[in-house]
Amino acid sequence: MQATPPADDREPIAFMSFHLDRRGGRLTRAGEAIPLRPKTWAVLLYLAERPGVLVTRGELLDAVWPNVAVTPDTLTKSIGELRLALGDDSRTPRCIETVHRRGFRFIGAAGTPGASQAAAHTWRHQGAAQRTVVGRESELEQLSLHLAKACSGERQIVFVTGPAGVGKTTLVEAFMGSTALRGAAAPVWIGHGACVEQHGAREPYMPVLEALERLLRRPESTGAVGLLRHTAPTWLAQMPWLLGDDEEALRQSLQAARPERMLREFAVLTEALSAGAPVVLVIEDLHWSDPSTVDLLAVLAQRREAARLLVIGTYRPAEVAVQAPVLSQTVRALHLHRQCSELAVHELTTEDVQHYLDERFQGAEFAEILAPTLHHYTDGNPLFVAAVVEHMVSRGWILDTAPGWALSAPPDKLQLEVPDDARHMIQMQLEGLSPADRALVEAASVVGTEFPVQAVAAALQVDVQDIERRCEALTRASGLVRIAGTTEWPDGSVAQSYAFRHELYRQAAYGEIPEGQRRRLHRRIGAALEASYGDRATEVAGELAVHFGKGRDHGRALQYLAAAATRARQRFAGREAIGYLEAAIALLAQLPDPDEQRRRELTFRLALAPVLNDLHGFASEALRENCERAYALCAQVGGPEQRFQIVYALCHLYAVRADAALTPKLLAELEELAERLGTANHRLFADSLTVRVATGAGRFIEACRVAEQRLPAPQRGKMPDAPFAYGADPLIAANCHYAFALWMRGHTTRARTMMRASLAAARRGGSPFSLVAALWFSAVLEFFCRNHSAARDVAEQAADLATEQGFAFWSAMAAGLRGAVQVQKGELGAGIAELEHARVAHAATGAWLFSTHIFCFLAEAHLRAGNAAAGLAAVDEGLMRAESSLDRSYWPELWRIKGELLLAAAVAPTPHTQRGGGKQQASAVDARWQEAERCLLRAVDLACKYEAKSLELRAATSLAHAWQGSGRTEEARALLSNICKWFGDKAESVDLAEARTLLRQVPPASRSRAAHHASRTRA
Repeated sequence: MQATPPADDREPIAFMSFHLDRRGGRLTRAGEAIPLRPKTWAVLLYLAERPGVLVTRGELLDAVWPNVAVTPDTLTKSIGELRLALGDDSRTPRCIETVHRRGFRFIGAAGTPGASQAAAHTWRHQGAAQRTVVGRESELEQLSLHLAKACSGERQIVFVTGPAGVGKTTLVEAFMGSTALRGAAAPVWIGHGACVEQHGAREPYMPVLEALERLLRRPESTGAVGLLRHTAPTWLAQMPWLLGDDEEALRQSLQAARPERMLREFAVLTEALSAGAPVVLVIEDLHWSDPSTVDLLAVLAQRREAARLLVIGTYRPAEVAVQAPVLSQTVRALHLHRQCSELAVHELTTEDVQHYLDERFQGAEFAEILAPTLHHYTDGNPLFVAAVVEHMVSRGWILDTAPGWALSAPPDKLQLEVPDDARHMIQMQLEGLSPADRALVEAASVVGTEFPVQAVAAALQVDVQDIERRCEALTRASGLVRIAGTTEWPDGSVAQSYAFRHELYRQAAYGEIPEGQRRRLHRRIGAALEASYGDRATEVAGELAVHFGKGRDHGRALQYLAAAATRARQRFAGREAIGYLEAAIALLAQLPDPDEQRRRELTFRLALAPVLNDLHGFASEALRENCERAYALCAQVGGPEQRFQIVYALCHLYAVRADAALTPKLLAELEELAERLGTANHRLFADSLTVRVATGAGRFIEACRVAEQRLPAPQRGKMPDAPFAYGADPLIAANCHYAFALWMRGHTTRARTMMRASLAAARRGGSPFSLVAALWFSAVLEFFCRNHSAARDVAEQAADLATEQGFAFWSAMAAGLRGAVQVQKGELGAGIAELEHARVAHAATGAWLFSTHIFCFLAEAHLRAGNAAAGLAAVDEGLMRAESSLDRSYWPELWRIKGELLLAAAVAPTPHTQRGGGKQQASAVDARWQEAERCLLRAVDLACKYEAKSLELRAATSLAHAWQGSGRTEEARALLSNICKWFGDKAESVDLAEARTLLRQVPPASRSRAAHHASRTRA
């Protein structure tokens, strides 16, 4: 029972350039009358009196053609006449909007009093005209309180819960049409979406995208489109019809975007929208939701920014506990932090049932005596109450007599035959249908909860008009289905759309279909959808994959699973993409040819690798397992190109893990494959990885040689697009590593020139991943040069971008560098805390590459804080990592810091020496000093071995300082003279300045002794 209060019927309605005279019953423009048929006038009047409100087709039919059996074509004709009279276009409406599968909405700028309030910005999935509900006064009041809090700027997340049929949707729709919402002081953005049951992976963000698309198609949403372009480009990319000529440019700029960015952007979008008007977002049936939508709800709940936002989600707790673990965990976490509220909807009381009967059968006298019996049989479940009542009407137990409604027999004499199980009750209704209608309902259940008649007609292979007539009759004769709107398929066909009144009805009908018949229906529906969508079939790839999969058309099911995965990845929904690809791999077992199974599995695993890389990280175990399986498949059915792709993936993975055993073998195989394939692109990928591996392993001469001989300069080179390029652009990454290696070799000026060019190339390229990598390398180079303020500024940029994009590895690395800078600036407590966080975060990624830097930074921090024991623990862990892996670019520096820590421990007073400990304590101090000297000598030796002159300079300065303090000045001077001479007089750096200052403090020695010590040092 629905009722939307019309505007004052005495005043005229002005909209656009039209004048609607309700007294005279005519439509005029510039004083000239526009002729309309009476029923067409009535349709216009009914819509115009309800500005901004969705009016369903059924409501219009009942209002304009009461007690008259007419087909939906009659209404369609009237709407067409109105569009012609008003000069309106269904594609870009200005007066009457067709709401897909629902009904119509008057969107002309009405001039009636209060119209500005009534015409709320509507962003919704289905209508919410006010309807009479019973037993929900308390719940509606609570929702109104949440709305009031949201309007004051306190974001609200409310979960409406309850079992199937308890009336969650009815409650939400009543609230959407309530005075609290419609009578709000300011217009409200209203978004309404619903999740649908899907088998296998679910299309990411489906309910949110559908609601957002509807909002942006409205004429008054021009400003919202601009806001979307500014605040949420990843969402704009999902709606190509809005992009125009810059579609490709936008997609290129988002190539390396992460799921976290899409979540953050939507949150910012809702906050920006709510600055202008409160936002109410309703998402129903979350127990069928995709994980991405659940993540989005969590982000909206957890943000601390003020927002006039009310989110209402409905779900069935029993199904969530079993089928939706992501939602279950999210709700539990939000409850724990008091970031959401729950509104449990319970069954009706006997009084509520009586109230329902009073409303359903107005004027009847049997409500009071029938209500207890009805409540006893149904336990007050609203769905069952309504179904039993309709069953009683159909059986003639409730009669519409001339005086009014009446029972044909006393309640205690009626055999209500209401079974305990809901499915059995619905089966009773199905059994009452004719064979033809039952076949129709079963075919509709295969289509879905909502079904366009075109799909049902295709399934049954009958005429569309025949199905439409029979569906219309079913809506009037049973409580199984209802009118849902009009559907226009991409092939241009337009027909009515219907929906089951509850998902339980669809499930019961679907369960009655024999398996063979079910397969045939799925295949026919899939073929009809595929033919209608044509080149746009990928838009419904997930739905097609389900139909062809259940229809045992494995070839087309695999085709659309792959397409659905691609579509999910375009939405940065990695989990859903993985779900589609894993479903495809599981389906391969149905193929008869084992070689074909392996070939297809290899293709799917190659597609799966970058998705796993995006979601879990490029050092993750999930990526390793997938790539190892693909590697094994390559040996059986793969070609050289596929093998190159998977070897590149594995080599990148094990390089980031700094695996000393597997990385060299895989890199050698990659180089051999590049030579065999013989293209410049393959050679470029292999060379890029060679430079990166050599730099990470401390082989700086090799890294520089390969970069200089084989790689183009960053300002000239452009890396080809490739699906197997993990992480940053390989050319930019290689040149960043080259700059790193140049500094290590002592060529500071060249290093900074190369780094500036690489950072500029990263900024031009538009890839966030390439940019964050280039920013980190730029920051670390500034840190090496001891330009700490510049290092902090660039590290902050890297940290901000890594956090924004969800790059866990680079976020940890940026945090480590930021902590190291804090230590150098004397902020020891904050720096150590940041470094500890970076150490844990880096370990969580599974990567080992550059972990020795974090351990070294942490050890030096403890050295400055006077905690030698903690520093030695950190440096020893770093040394163990360097010795057992390929993470050796900072190996000499680790030995230097260990030497400095041991020197600090050797000279530090102890309780024993304070009491005059004597020879034993002196011996211990001497042992520490000797160990410190061995560490510093080891640092010099390693730096010399790898020709890391910058690290050799630091190690030599530390060792010379120690020798000077112990009276070995000749050795100190010889060591420093050698390294300073290598750099030359024109070179300048903070490290060189310190070495030269120390050299001046060391008195000269005789030439023979100096030569002796210099040769000893070189040895």
